Amino acid sequence: MATKFFNNESGDTLFDKLKGIVDGMGVNFHTFQAVSGYFRSSGYFKLRQELKNTQKIQVLVGINIDDVFRKSRREGMMFLGDKEDVKRQYTQGFIDDIRSAGYTKEIEEGIIQLCDDVVSGRLELRIHTSHNLHAKFYLCLPENHGPNTDGWVIMGSSNLTDSGLGTSPSPRYELNVAMKDYDDVAYCKAEFDRLWAEGVPVTDEDIAKARCQTHLGTAPTPFELFMRVLIDIFGEQAEDDFSMELPPGVIDLKYQRDAVIQGYQMLCRYGGFFLSDVVGLGKTVVATMIARRFAEANGGTTRILVVHPPAVE
Repeated sequence: MATKFFNNESGDTLFDKLKGIVDGMGVNFHTFQAVSGYFRSSGYFKLRQELKNTQKIQVLVGINIDDVFRKSRREGMMFLGDKEDVKRQYTQGFIDDIRSAGYTKEIEEGIIQLCDDVVSGRLELRIHTSHNLHAKFYLCLPENHGPNTDGWVIMGSSNLTDSGLGTSPSPRYELNVAMKDYDDVAYCKAEFDRLWAEGVPVTDEDIAKARCQTHLGTAPTPFELFMRVLIDIFGEQAEDDFSMELPPGVIDLKYQRDAVIQGYQMLCRYGGFFLSDVVGLGKTVVATMIARRFAEANGGTTRILVVHPPAVE
């Protein structure tokens, strides 16, 4: 039995339905409008390929923005009408979440794509100031929608997110309905226009300001990238610059000092380590320097047990 309803089972997801509508409308598909409680750049990134020929993309975000844009659900539900406060919350939340987001190539590409589309005007993004907006619906329209032209509205539980679209596994059950009767589509179009007029625009200036305060707006030098790699791989070793006066006749060799830094930090972190190398590279000197660092760091009464063959004495 034919039905207008569909869920998020494989082959029948929101993404599949939208893709089918886009393909079916062809060159007549002019406008995509969305109201979504949650809006993730990952979801937009997945859908954008299907919207590449769409002339107008408008997204109105309702009660929340996901972890890419906002740190907590509580903060996302505090849009109570002050437009400047909404802007400040959005911008700061956007900055904080980019800084704390885990890195994957897809996340970075999705965030950058969304930012670039807002700046270029390809994507119009607004945030509704009311915490009561919980509707989710999507409009696919020709340039001039009328009783004799095709248009679609999809309404249901799915947000404009990766899991809501069904492009990634989700434990949630989603149920939506797709309608193309003119009266249904026209009603939702009128509701969208009303809600859109109440929304606070996210401008290219907002995005540019936020990007400048994150890694998205910086261009690190090769030296800075190199230092970052050193710090990530070697941790504190890259910044440990200890000084030690060596006895007469002992040559100050950098590779031995590097071994002292690594050995001393392992000693502090794990309570011990094995120092091993080929004959003649100075294991005895390195071990003695580490012992001296340990004694100086722990006070003059520190006692150190040395077990050695007679030749070392």
